[in-house]
Amino acid sequence: MTVVEGIVSCIKYAHPTSESTYFVVGKAGASLKISSYRSKTELKLGEAFSAEETGGVLSPVSILSNRNEYEGMTDAFVASSLKRKPERSGISQLDRITRKIEKSLYACAAIMAKKLVMGAPVLVRFHNDADGSTGAYSLYKSIDEFVARPEFASKPKIIWKMHRSVMYTLEDSAYDKLMVNQYSSTERPLLVIIDFGTSEESNGGYNAIKEKCDVIWLDHHPIKGKIDFVSLPTYINPWQHGGDSNYTAGFLAAQLSKFFSDFDAAYMEDASLIGDHSVYARNTEYGRDLSTLLDLLTSDKSAALGSSDSNLTPYEIDTVISDEGKSRELVIYANARIKEHVDAAFESMKRHNTRDADIYVVDFSKVRDGNSSERHPLPGRFASKLLDYIDENKDKPSILILHYGKYISIRINKSLEGTVGLGGIIEGMKEGNKTSIESGGGHETAASIKLLDESEKRQILNQLISNLKEKLGKS
Repeated sequence: MTVVEGIVSCIKYAHPTSESTYFVVGKAGASLKISSYRSKTELKLGEAFSAEETGGVLSPVSILSNRNEYEGMTDAFVASSLKRKPERSGISQLDRITRKIEKSLYACAAIMAKKLVMGAPVLVRFHNDADGSTGAYSLYKSIDEFVARPEFASKPKIIWKMHRSVMYTLEDSAYDKLMVNQYSSTERPLLVIIDFGTSEESNGGYNAIKEKCDVIWLDHHPIKGKIDFVSLPTYINPWQHGGDSNYTAGFLAAQLSKFFSDFDAAYMEDASLIGDHSVYARNTEYGRDLSTLLDLLTSDKSAALGSSDSNLTPYEIDTVISDEGKSRELVIYANARIKEHVDAAFESMKRHNTRDADIYVVDFSKVRDGNSSERHPLPGRFASKLLDYIDENKDKPSILILHYGKYISIRINKSLEGTVGLGGIIEGMKEGNKTSIESGGGHETAASIKLLDESEKRQILNQLISNLKEKLGKS
């Protein structure tokens, strides 16, 4: 039996017939100690107490008055444990942007660290591609080292959620509220968003969740329209600091991760840059393979893990990456699948000539050959791969339009980035087709449109091709 002193920083509520779990910030000698216990006595949130502990159960309890002492110890621990600046990547153009945002990144790291110490619920949503998953993985590995410190007798709970949309919707916020409503905490719950959501369509979800959670938002998509959250000091986007989408969200999250530990995120940075076709990509073999592997895992988890669960966590990514033989087999399999799809696409694509570029249109349902149960490659990321193959043997830059069901993906050769104005084209089409287009947006060289009804697709495709031709000139 030992004596425990501390404050109740968070409570996870249990079934009425079970005991709740109490997260306690206390001390062991002069050091901070972060633990969790069950209690035979109901404890109040934020209450300082002394109790006897046996087998993880507290009883009886005496109420104390020295709450401020523990809060001071917590703040001092956070300040002394975090690194003051991220290590440089060696890519000068990206490091220049990182220097501009490192104070904001540190502020985000301090917020997250305080939540972790106090046991507040933390939910991390990351986009389901190589870019989003590299960011989540870097953060996961770095935080895992951070909470391995002796002060953490109990590790905080982090909920990792792979996100399959480019928007943060009202439905997403409702799910997140259900997750955090299992807890009460002195610190507000935290939602972290990586690599998606910068659009007006996310305003509803953000405005619904902001009353419940603090939000850290890491993205690299262009900022267009009236977006309610871009003024947040914890919204970080390279477009606000002289950068663009080539500074990827996975790279951004990797810089945040460097404040927590010495985890080497270089190979995740490479995979992020390669996966999102950044002009700053270091085209290493391992980075290419890792990007291919993550594309497979985030599109078809069952291929690697044999699981029908649609969510993929960084822990599961880690188990695959750690198995060198399995990873190599999966990369070979993924590359073979992509090549099969490329060959099928070349047989069915249609070409439209313009003065400055060739426009190719591909019906992905023909590439799939009617097998709608396949998950890899997903249409959007396959479009990026296919454009690379098209451009290999063309003198003129290429634009690819790939459609599948209600979705239209557009990929543009980067040499045309300042010529086409893809974002403006999509915004104009959304405004003029409110009864046909549900959402649309993305980068200037990689974007998508989602239709309300597939029956309208031919009309929208023709309009898109016409708008592109107008920008590119007659052949």
